[in-house]
Amino acid sequence: MEENLKIFKVSYLESTERLDILLSKKLGISRSKIISLIKDNKVAVNSVSEKPSYKVKSGDEVRIELPLPDNSKVEPENIPLDIIYEDKNLIVINKPRGILTHPTAKVKKGTLVNALLNYSKELSLNYGDERAGIVHRLDKDTTGLLIVAKNNETHSYIAKLLKERKIEKRYLALVHGNFKEDYARIVLPLANDHKLMRVKVSEGGKFAATDIRIKERFERYTLLDIRIHTGRTHQIRVHLAYIGHPVVGDYIYGKKEDKVKGQLLHAYKLSFIMPNTDKLATFTAPLPDDFSKFLDELKSNHN
Repeated sequence: MEENLKIFKVSYLESTERLDILLSKKLGISRSKIISLIKDNKVAVNSVSEKPSYKVKSGDEVRIELPLPDNSKVEPENIPLDIIYEDKNLIVINKPRGILTHPTAKVKKGTLVNALLNYSKELSLNYGDERAGIVHRLDKDTTGLLIVAKNNETHSYIAKLLKERKIEKRYLALVHGNFKEDYARIVLPLANDHKLMRVKVSEGGKFAATDIRIKERFERYTLLDIRIHTGRTHQIRVHLAYIGHPVVGDYIYGKKEDKVKGQLLHAYKLSFIMPNTDKLATFTAPLPDDFSKFLDELKSNHN
C-alpha cells in the first residue's frame, strides 16, 4: 500500500456526516484542503468520486491519497523549460513527453515542478510546494501547453476559468482506425477505477464531453483535432479508446504493439481571457519532432 494512501470504513456513528467534514475531523486536515483533494480526484467512496457534500453511509469504503509529507520537500532541478509566454502573472509552457507535471508518492524528481522551482521563486502555492504553480495537468507522455500561475490570485482566476469551461483547450491526436464522420461529440461520464489505477466510462462517473473533428485520414490511422469541454483525468484517451479508436502509443488504454515512445497526443492550443484584462489571448505549440516524423512517414506512404 502506498504510504500516502489512507483507507477506512465509515462506522455507524459516522454515517450521514458530510464527506469533507468527516475527513477533516479524522485526518486533522483543514476542510478547504480536503475539498481541494476531493476536487482533484484524490478521494473516492466505494471507488467512485463524490462531491464534498456527499453524506457518507455506514460501511462506505473511503480512500484518500494525501499530498507528499512536509519532510519530502520538492527540490529545484536545472531542467530546461520550453517557455511560450511569460508575464508577471503566469507562464505558458510547452511540456515535453516523458515528464510528470508534479511529484507523486513514488516520483519526487525530474518533474515539471522541480524545473519550475529552479526557474522562478514566484509561483502560486495554493496546493503546496509539490504543486507549485500548477493549475491543471497533462499526462506524463502527453505533450503541449500548460498554464503555470506565478501567484495565488492568478491560480484562483485560472482555476475558476477552468471550472466554468472558459478556457479553450485543443489537442491533436493520431488514433487507430478510420472515422466515417467528419465531426463527432463524445459525451460519456468518467470515474476512477482505483483497483486498476485507471479511469473508466461509468454511469456513476462525472460528466465529460469531447469534440472531435477530422484533420486528415490515412490508411489505418486518423489525425484528429480535439476540443475538450471538461478536464477529466485521461479524458481524451479513455473516450477515444471506448469508441474503438485508441490514441497511437497509449499503452494503458490502447495497443501495446505501437512502436512509439509515448501517446501521440499534443495540447497545441490554449485560448482564454488574461488575468486583470478583457483581452483574449491564444497560445499555440508546434508538434514535437517524433509526432511530426510519424505523420511525415504516414503521408509519404499515403501518397
